[in-house]
Amino acid sequence: MGVLAKDAEEHHLLLEELKKAGDAEFEKKFRSVKEKMDEYNRVREFVHEWYIVMQVTFAETYLHDVLVACAAIDPALMADSKQTATYQEVVNATSVDELANQLRSAWARNFIDRGGPSTWIDRLTRMGATGFPADLGQKLEEAWGIRHVVVHSAGRVTQDFARRHATLGFKPGDALKFSKDPVLAYIGNVATFVKATDAFLIARYGSKLEKAT
Repeated sequence: MGVLAKDAEEHHLLLEELKKAGDAEFEKKFRSVKEKMDEYNRVREFVHEWYIVMQVTFAETYLHDVLVACAAIDPALMADSKQTATYQEVVNATSVDELANQLRSAWARNFIDRGGPSTWIDRLTRMGATGFPADLGQKLEEAWGIRHVVVHSAGRVTQDFARRHATLGFKPGDALKFSKDPVLAYIGNVATFVKATDAFLIARYGSKLEKAT
C-alpha cells in the first residue's frame, strides 16, 4: 500500500471514529433532553390534575362554611333537618351555641354529601338562586369526578368515571392527562358556581352573612 493510500485509509478511519463519537455524543445529549422533557410533562400533568383537586376542595369548603353561616342567620333553612345530638355530644358541648353550630355543620355536610354539584345547583335554584349556566352542573360533575380519580385511584381512570363521562374519551385504566386549556375551563366553571352562589346568598342575607363569614 502506497503512502497516499495508507494516509487516505487512516483519514477515512479517523473520520468514521469521529462520526461515531459525534453520533454517540448527540445521542447522549438527545436522551438527556428527552428525559428532562418527559419529566417536565409528568410534572405538568401532575400539577394540572391537582389544580382541579384543590379548586374542587376549596369550593366544597366554601359551600360548607357559607351554609353553616346562613343556617345561623336563618333557622328556617334547617326546618326539615333531621340532625340530632347524642347525649355524649350534649355533655361534651361547652355551650348551647357550640352544640347548635355542630348540628349546623352536620346539616351542611349532609347537604354536600347527598348528591353532587348538579343536585346542589338544583336545590339552590329552588331556593331562588340564579346565574347558573344550563350546562354548569354537568361540567362540575366532570371536575368532581376528576378529583375522585386523582385522589382515590392515583389518576387512573375507573370504569365508573369512563361510563359517567364518556364524552371525555377516557377508557378504564387510562392515565388522566389534561392540557392547560381544559384545566383553566374547569377552574372557571367552579368559580362561576361559587360566584353565583355567593351573589344569591349575599343578596338574601346581606350584611349579616358578610359579618358571619
